Amino acid sequence: MPSANRGRPPGSREKPLREEMRRALYANDQEELKAVVKSVIKEAKGGDMTAAQIVFDRIDGKVPQAIVGDEDHPPVIPGYRWLRDDEESE
Repeated sequence: MPSANRGRPPGSREKPLREEMRRALYANDQEELKAVVKSVIKEAKGGDMTAAQIVFDRIDGKVPQAIVGDEDHPPVIPGYRWLRDDEESE
């Protein structure tokens, strides 16, 4: 039996903007990339919180988002639905 067609392999999707930005930033022995990094760090040091968030996200990784809710509004998780005490599962 032939295998199912699973489409393109992971990572093969064309992303022209990303590829063009990568080419531009890595040109000139990475001097452009270094300039962008220095600029973001300079802005972060100057109090730009968006730049600071970029720096911290790259160094420590992004902070996980909590899944929260309360008695009246249970947490929303795609593909799942929380049952109330008076409901039965199927």
